[in-house]
Amino acid sequence: MVSLTAGIAVSGCSRTPAELELRGDELMGAGEVQKALAAYSAALRSSPESPGLNLKMARAFEQRGNHDAAMTHYTAALDVDPSRHTARLELTVLQMEKGLWREASSNLGRLRSAIPEEALIYKLLARLAERERDEEEELSHWTTAALLDPSDPLPRHEIGRIYFGRGQYERAVTEFRRAVRNDPGYQEAYLELGLALIELNRIDEAETAYRNYIDTHQRDAHAYYRLGNALFSKGYLDRAKSHYRRALTLDPWFAEAHFNLGMACYDDREFSEAKRAFEQAAMWSDEGPLKDSARRMLRQIPTHNPSP
Repeated sequence: MVSLTAGIAVSGCSRTPAELELRGDELMGAGEVQKALAAYSAALRSSPESPGLNLKMARAFEQRGNHDAAMTHYTAALDVDPSRHTARLELTVLQMEKGLWREASSNLGRLRSAIPEEALIYKLLARLAERERDEEEELSHWTTAALLDPSDPLPRHEIGRIYFGRGQYERAVTEFRRAVRNDPGYQEAYLELGLALIELNRIDEAETAYRNYIDTHQRDAHAYYRLGNALFSKGYLDRAKSHYRRALTLDPWFAEAHFNLGMACYDDREFSEAKRAFEQAAMWSDEGPLKDSARRMLRQIPTHNPSP
């Protein structure tokens, strides 16, 4: 096993801890994270409780993707100096990524008291509330985050998502539009905006909004499929069929898209195309409800296509 401190001695002389720390900073600046870790580790032997060195170790380990080691060093720094709120916030983000919800919640409580104007705290609290399925608490935290960080599209998008789930489509549209006004490149909000506008029967606006998403996700068959579903649910059969066909051009084995295209064609009395679509759905789906439904619909198609 190669020692972390290999290569630290220069010209036969050992460097002082301060020199090692400075060397580590230089190496980090040059992007040589592993060598920087070696320098910091050597310096830390002389000052094992140094909050500054522990934080530098934590951030270097985090950059390397070793989050367990990073959390260890963040914790060591905070044990000595609990007032380092930025470090506690960085630790909390890692705890949430690792699923350490109780520890993250405890830290967020401390941070909310210490630095109540930090928007990221409320974004993380909103994620905790979402996990706990406390929608009112989640909405409250996203609203606070939006006020504290008005340029970030994420809180507005999440507020819109909550209103959409409640069936409050006008409010959802308002929030989604705020999100894309904050960041015209925030594609997910365009997708949700389109779905909300369909619910309000503002179909031309919806397809314009959705186009902003699709233009940068041209190979996303599920995007066309979702738009087709929304249009189908409102009775816009021709438009729905067009989007299902586009989804199937991108993914010919997309069983659900075949089935829903079949349903749209069936409702539109286009029985020949419906039959082909249900046959494809039955072919490409696994054994289960979808395959059973496709087979059932095939039995319901008239032998002869009746006149309209």
